[in-house]
Amino acid sequence: MPVLTLTCLRPADPEAIPRTLTLLATEVSKALGRPLDHIWTTYVEAQTMAVGTQLRSPERQVPTLVLRARGGIPPEQQQAALQAAGEALAMGLGLSTEDVWVVWEELPPGHVYMLGQVY
Repeated sequence: MPVLTLTCLRPADPEAIPRTLTLLATEVSKALGRPLDHIWTTYVEAQTMAVGTQLRSPERQVPTLVLRARGGIPPEQQQAALQAAGEALAMGLGLSTEDVWVVWEELPPGHVYMLGQVY
């Protein structure tokens, strides 16, 4: 089950975060060929964001998204999921794709506890 953690400033639009999480889950699900209910999403609000010494507003922020998944997903599916997530993130928050940062984090066997057991 991929887990997606979005960190960004709170957008002015109160619907932006729910919309973005829905887009992320939907598009990553398609890219990975996984059921939608196997994609978990979380939002963590950043209090302040800067690029270099320049503080950013919600309209000019650089949100970060970390996709964590157990190993075994082929590189081409990982790349498709990264692309889909970046585009969904930009669309959901009304930003350019050049202003989002997405990383894939593969979790080795024995490093995940879920559904009552270690995987």
